[in-house]
Amino acid sequence: MWEYLIWLMPAAMVFVGTGTLSGAWWASVALAAVWLILCKFMCQIDVGKEECVVIERFGKLRFLFHGRYTLIIGVDHIQERISLGPRPREELFPDTAPAVKFLPDDSAPVEAGLYYQIGNPRDVAAGNWDRVEKDVRKWFYSNKWLISRIVTDRLLQILEKMSIAEASTERKHIASEVEDAVIPNLKEFGIYEQTGKKFLKIEPIFRNISRR
Repeated sequence: MWEYLIWLMPAAMVFVGTGTLSGAWWASVALAAVWLILCKFMCQIDVGKEECVVIERFGKLRFLFHGRYTLIIGVDHIQERISLGPRPREELFPDTAPAVKFLPDDSAPVEAGLYYQIGNPRDVAAGNWDRVEKDVRKWFYSNKWLISRIVTDRLLQILEKMSIAEASTERKHIASEVEDAVIPNLKEFGIYEQTGKKFLKIEPIFRNISRR
């Protein structure tokens, strides 16, 4: 409502100052009327500190970070809201996945998950949005599931050469081995480790016991 009043002020001032329906008054009224019409097609959104909103306008994408923005209804389209904070654990083996094969001729379900976030946590905390945008663009334009597939493939290569007992006992060592191979390449996807958390966590492995 305050935006309406701001644009009506020139018309009111001209009217009071001249006391006549001058050309300038009519121009101010016309301008206010146009603004009132445009306001019906506008809306405002607030973007949080740890958030990025991707907007599509006339086929081009804009990446909006912390602040308040005015969008044009029917012209600006929200494509995605991206969290820049710690993301929920991403499961590598969903409940529908087949059991993993182990030596000598065994199989068991495996629970393992990734902990990561989009954008460098330091840049997000400092508000270095130019740097954060580069990371977000890498993630947005990449295959978002590629990193989990890379980790899964690497993990399976190791697990399938071990027995269930060995894999369960050595799971922390296995996770570190996978991390050493994968983490150096995370920045290519705009992905970073969560502060204070391991990138990959493998749960104990048990034969013939369903997942929790």
